[in-house]
Amino acid sequence: MVMVVDKKLGMEKVVENQMALSPKQAEKLDQLSPDQRAAQIQTIVKVNRAIGYAYPVILLIIVAIMAAVLLGTFNFGFGQRLTFNQCMAISMYASLPGIIKALIAILAISVGGGEGFTFQNPVASNLGALVDPSSHFLYSIATSLDVFTIWVIALTGLGYASVTKLKQGTCMAVAFGWWAVVVLGGAGFAALFA
Repeated sequence: MVMVVDKKLGMEKVVENQMALSPKQAEKLDQLSPDQRAAQIQTIVKVNRAIGYAYPVILLIIVAIMAAVLLGTFNFGFGQRLTFNQCMAISMYASLPGIIKALIAILAISVGGGEGFTFQNPVASNLGALVDPSSHFLYSIATSLDVFTIWVIALTGLGYASVTKLKQGTCMAVAFGWWAVVVLGGAGFAALFA
């Protein structure tokens, strides 16, 4: 997806779109001299490009952390006997709907619909459009209420229900509970540093 975005839209356009969602950052850039502003934007573009191309490795690390947290939750909190490999497999398979989301984003960009594209919200599959982006806390929560994210969490809960002796509802509650903790923490972080 990153390659398509880079070739079709350009990272400069993605950075512009991100700046439009964060007026305070755009205001700070506007206070710089034209040379400093251009240099700062180029730095942001380079960082976005590096993170974008490294995202598969970053995602693997995130999935491994998620598997480790759920391993601890189920083994210590619920007395199950799961292995890290089982948890990693469940987390990897559960994250597969992200591929569908990426394919939809690629399709949208390829047909010319990527004018407002950002990596934080590549497909309009969440409630982010209903909230003012300048309210970083609410916007972060709204973009987290995503069809694909909920699908991934539901698959995670189902996966753990199939390998543990726990009820499906309990496994779903654990998966959605950790998701809520991450979303609220991320929203607080977004509001704090906005």
